[in-house]
Amino acid sequence: MDRDVVLLINEVPQQQVVTVAQDGDEFHALLAVTPTIDPESSSSSCEVQLKVLVDCSGSMGGESMALAKAGLMALLPLLSSADRVSFSRFGSHCKRVIARMTGASPEFKDASLIPAIERTDADMGGTEMNRALEDTFKIQAHRDDRPVNVL
Repeated sequence: MDRDVVLLINEVPQQQVVTVAQDGDEFHALLAVTPTIDPESSSSSCEVQLKVLVDCSGSMGGESMALAKAGLMALLPLLSSADRVSFSRFGSHCKRVIARMTGASPEFKDASLIPAIERTDADMGGTEMNRALEDTFKIQAHRDDRPVNVL
């Protein structure tokens, strides 16, 4: 399965470790980057506004959907009550499952976010990404002075 991921992180202090190993005539490199976070930061200064948009078109069936759901479940412990999240699904149309930016409290995750992720499936037809992105961008941010991320 071919997967490409591009992650750009700016202005974050980090530690880097590079390892290179030879395998016959080939060399393989592993780069590990670990951002360092100032422990003096308050949770409000690190508040995340995250709009989650999941491709639920038919082509996402099987392993692709399983990986998407596993990735979202792995994200949950990283969200604090100060963080805000919305959750939308798309295929031929877009559906806002969690339509407002909502605090990611443990209760909210258990009652709403985890069930929404578990119910997510590749059952929404074609892939109308442009309309889905436009709809997601329209979701009102919780705070205008914080960046909003779309995943």
